[in-house]
Amino acid sequence: MNIYCVGHNYIDHIKELKNEIPENPIFFQKNSTCISKNKTIHLNKNHEIHYELELVLTIKNSLHFCHEEIVYNFISKYSLGLDLTNRKLQNKNRKSGLPWFESKSFPNSAILTNSRDFNLSEVNNDFWLKINDIEVQRGNIKNMIFKIPKLISELSKKIILKKGDLIFTGTPSGVGPLKNHDKLDLGLGNKKMQSFKVVYS
Repeated sequence: MNIYCVGHNYIDHIKELKNEIPENPIFFQKNSTCISKNKTIHLNKNHEIHYELELVLTIKNSLHFCHEEIVYNFISKYSLGLDLTNRKLQNKNRKSGLPWFESKSFPNSAILTNSRDFNLSEVNNDFWLKINDIEVQRGNIKNMIFKIPKLISELSKKIILKKGDLIFTGTPSGVGPLKNHDKLDLGLGNKKMQSFKVVYS
């Protein structure tokens, strides 16, 4: 399994981090060992970790050079995920022209809710994150700069996507640091999909 992520895919998020709007999708990877579905998110107390809520797609079958018109035929599941980020390290590396890998790939940096069969009408609903019962992020795929067909088509031109690969599709605005004992609720539409608790140690 591979984890592919999309950076800078919501204009409001780009503005809050004072980045430039990209002309083409920006892709990066996390290591598969970053994945966690544990209800407790264990993090290193020496780091300040930021949350980024995202819609996550699971690839159904291998594809290469896939046309946008048929992309939805190659998505099997969806879930919500947190692309956790060591923001200070990311900013430091960005200024030095270094890759994001170290700031994005650490234990428990890819948090996933339970997956559901892909259904476009469901996925068209707002997805949201509450921390300690206060909503901090809300997004909708209609606000993506690069829509799902474009993302997967472009990525499939660069590499061969395999069955079970995960694609984090980008985060809306509202990102920020996680604190010890934070309670996180992730949901889609009117339904909560899953809850997590943060523990720094």
